[in-house]
Formats: sequence, structure tokens, C-alpha cells
Amino acid sequence: MLAQMRKNTKSVLWVVVVGFLGFMFYNWGMNQVSTGGPEPGVVGKVAGDRISWDEFRTEFRAQYQAYFEQEGRRPDAAAERQMNEQTWESLVQRRLLYMAAGQEGLDASDDEILMEMQSNPPPFIRSHPAFQTDSIFDQSRYINALADPSLDFSFLETYIRESLPLQKLQDYIGSSVRITDEEARMLMTVLEEQVTISYLNVDPNTHVRESVPAPGVAEITEFYESHQDDFRVQEKRRIGVIEFPKVPSAEDKIDAREKIDDAFEIVADGEPFAEIAPDYSDDPASAPRGGDLGWVKPGQLPATLDSVAWGLASGEISNVVETPEGFHLIKAESIRVVDGVEERRLSYINSSLEASPLTIDRIRADAEELMDETAGGSLGEAAAEAGYEYRSTDPYVKEQIAPFLGVTTTDAENIFTAGVEDLIGPVEGRESFFVFEVAEVLPARIQPLEEIRDFVSQAYVHDVRKQRAKVIAEEIRGKVIAGESFESAGESWSISPVTTQPFSRMNFVPGLGRENTIIAHSFALGEGEISGVLEHSDQYYIIRVDTRQSLDMNRFRSNLGNLKLSLLGTKQQVYMTDWYTQVKGSAKIEDFRSHYGSY
Repeated sequence: MLAQMRKNTKSVLWVVVVGFLGFMFYNWGMNQVSTGGPEPGVVGKVAGDRISWDEFRTEFRAQYQAYFEQEGRRPDAAAERQMNEQTWESLVQRRLLYMAAGQEGLDASDDEILMEMQSNPPPFIRSHPAFQTDSIFDQSRYINALADPSLDFSFLETYIRESLPLQKLQDYIGSSVRITDEEARMLMTVLEEQVTISYLNVDPNTHVRESVPAPGVAEITEFYESHQDDFRVQEKRRIGVIEFPKVPSAEDKIDAREKIDDAFEIVADGEPFAEIAPDYSDDPASAPRGGDLGWVKPGQLPATLDSVAWGLASGEISNVVETPEGFHLIKAESIRVVDGVEERRLSYINSSLEASPLTIDRIRADAEELMDETAGGSLGEAAAEAGYEYRSTDPYVKEQIAPFLGVTTTDAENIFTAGVEDLIGPVEGRESFFVFEVAEVLPARIQPLEEIRDFVSQAYVHDVRKQRAKVIAEEIRGKVIAGESFESAGESWSISPVTTQPFSRMNFVPGLGRENTIIAHSFALGEGEISGVLEHSDQYYIIRVDTRQSLDMNRFRSNLGNLKLSLLGTKQQVYMTDWYTQVKGSAKIEDFRSHYGSY
């Protein structure tokens, strides 16, 4: 028992260290200083403290294994990049935190370690069956085990000696944070203060009744010249692409078939189907339930499996069924008829036909080999010689690259910073590897009037309609200010007010959206006040605040203590984020990862 816990201590400590300020992983940025070259075996330095390649690789592989066990599949390129960054950040963070704890004199004394071991054992101790009675942590059993000289708890002492300074540092940093009454009141006001409004909406396309004549040459030219930025197009790039699909190999198919054949033989020998499925089925939904698919109606399964399932008698198991996705076993557990429709309770084992890690590595190597063979030459020619298809895309703006090609935003950035005929890759997507080259760059430009005359004409007409709609809105508001009722002021244009349900600053208001100028003005006006003419989404609005429900100060005061306590943790996290950003920004951090290959 203790040996296994001792084995797991390092990973548990790593989780604790990452957990401390771990929510900041995605907000910090690298901020490291790159240098010309590393020392052998050193992947980076933090204030001179070396991070070895072995340490980096060990932690990366731990994350990799955890991902595989949780997701049931090999991480793709985007997940690997994320794990790379998280591994690096955790190693940097660990060193900076320990350094800070040492500078503040927060190292753990022997007495503190002993007290922590006795009175506050970590969760992995509390949850261990050896220290529980009726599934509840038993302090006396734990203390007796600590006092047993035959048991070695040195691993726990090491864990606490390394984790306690971090906890003391967190407490030390957070101890200066306070929540004032005013901060609590402002937050509760934002969350709980509500208003109802009525609004009059003037739509340029609906309420401008007179037609707008088509503009002449002079009007189009003047509008074009005064709205140049509206006709600016982003840089576009045409990309040459070689795709290397992650297709299962012949060996992968043999392995998948052998796996399902093994399952079939075990079931045929009398082992319960439900006990075999969790170990042999690749279906993430049914495998944990012993392969149970529940009650299935005709047509709910793919056609091949459907025809097999409806040919089975109750309790019968199919032979191995092959589909393009893999190999399958189906068992008809029972049959019933509901509303005249026959349903079957089915169980299922699936051996998926997927590219294995070895196959994927081979495909990646093929892509790398093509890049080596191109070596400054033509990618299209190298692809033709090697028997690969070269295709050229339409011109894309940067935001289109990632979704159209199935790559990450980082890959898209790389494509848009490369020069013409530069190679990028191999880039891994979910279904394929890619080798890209920049085939053509179309610079950002203002489109010539000759190319977009019709579009400019339409934009001119829309702008005129907007101007006229604004005049209508101002006339309606003028009527209200002059004393006409809000309800009747828009009748001449068939505009009636719309009244909302109560909403807070955080709500989505039907028809208006969230966090827009309408909501902002709703809380800036007093009850019964009328706004000016507000523009939102190319339309115009006049709003009236009908009711305002202010913060219930009595309820606020009665809950102030609990509220401040609940807000304290959030404010401490923000404070610690700022603190760590300053610490990291002032530290000399050297990153040599680019000098190393795979993990």
C-alpha cells in the first residue's frame, strides 16, 4: 500500500504545484528570452536554474499518458502543442514559486511538517482505503499508522516539505487582499439591479418608405472616396497543399480483426458479453456499460449493422461484421413490441479501424521526407515525382485558413508570415498531415472603384436609407419630448413600442442582445426618462426606462459577510495572477525547446 503511494507521490506533487495558480496557464504568455543555443541536455533556465530535457520529457509524457487514458486516443497536434506549453509553464512556474517562497523565508520547518502530517494529511491520504472506516477518513487509524515504525512515511514527509512552502506562499500573497463593503455593493448592483424598458425601433429597410434613386457617377465617386476604409480587403494567400491522410495500414486492419476475433472466441467460450465489452470494445459510449446500446428501433443503426441485428434471435450473438469503420459483434439481449414497432435491446463490441501510432509516425515521416526532397525546389514537382497530389487553394484571408484547411490558428499564423514558396510543415490536423507552401500573396488593398461599382452603389443607397431612418427616429423622439405619448409617437410610421421583461446588466435582452449600447443606456437613465437616438446593429432606437428594481439593501447587509467571503477567493486569484505576471516578467527565462525534437 505505502509502496504504491510512494510511487505516486511525484505525480501528486506535480498536480498540486500545477494547481497552485494553475488557472493562469492560458492567460500568461511565454515572455521568455530566447538565446543562441542551450547547454547539452538543458531545455531551459529560470534565473539560472536549469530545466533538464529529461525532466521536461518526463512531465510531458505524464501529460500525454493522462490524455490517452482520459480520451481513449492519441492526442492530435493541437493537443500536443498545448501539453508542450503547459509542461513548460509548470516547470517555469515551479521554480519561480519556490524561489519566491525562499526569498520570503517561507520554507517549511521540521515542526511544521510534523504538524501538517499529523493534523492535515493530503487528499490522497484521506481517500486511501487503508485509512478509512466505512468509507470515511479515520484519523485514529492514520495516526496509528504514522506511529508504526515498520511503515516508511518518508515519501509523505517529502511531499509536505515540497508542497507546504507553496501553500504558505499562497496564503502570504493572499493575506493582504480585502473585499470592501463598496466592492461587494457594486458587484451585487451589477448582478441584481433590474430594469424594464420600452423601445421604439426604426429600421432603415422597413420604415423608410420612399425609394432611394440609384446614384449617379458623381455620387458614387464621392461616396467611394469618403468611405475608403469600407472597401479595404485583407491580405489573401493562395496555398499549395500536399495532404497525407491518416489512413489505417494493412497491419492496423489485421490488428483490429485479431482483437474482435479474440473477443468472439472468449464470448463463444461462455464469458459474459457484458464483462468482455469494457476491455475489447472501442465504442466510448457503450463499452463502460458492458456494451449496452439500450433499446434500438429499426433504422437507428448503420444499414449493415441494422440488417444483422434484426436477423438475430433473442440471446443470439452475431458473427464478426465488417464495415469501413472496423469490426463488430452484436448481441440481441431481448425483443419487445412498442406501439406496433419491434424494438431490440442490443449489446455491442466494436474494434475500430484506425491508424495506429506507428502508422501515424510513418505518415509523418513520409511528409518530412517530401519536405527534405523539395529542399528549395518546387513542391509541385517533388510531389509529382513522389506520386502525391498537389492542389492549389483559392485565395484565403488569415481567418479562413484554419477552418478551411483543418489546422490550428497557430499554423494559420505561420502560413501568413512565410514568404512565397516557403514550406510549412508537416502540419498535423485531425484527419491528415499537410505540407504547405505559399503559392501566391495578394496584398491588402483598397479595391478599385471599377471592380466594385455595383457594391459601392448598394452601400450608398443603404447609407442614404440609414440617414433618413435617423431623421425619422429624431422626429419621433422630438414628439415624445414635446409631450406626445411614447405609445403614439411612432404611429405615423407604424412603429409601436416593445416592452421588455425585467433584465439585469448581465442578461441577454430578446431582440437586442447582450452588452450593447441599449443595455448601457437603460441603466444610465432614471425611471421614466427617455434616451436620445441610439444606433445599434444598423438600426435606431429610442428607449424609455419603465421600472427600476434597485438592490435590496436590507438583504445585502444581512448577507454581506458571506458575500465578501465568497468574493475574496476570486479577488485573491486576480491579485496572485498580477503578482505572478510581475515576478515572471522580471525573471530571466531562457527557452531552448526549439533545439530539441520529439518528446
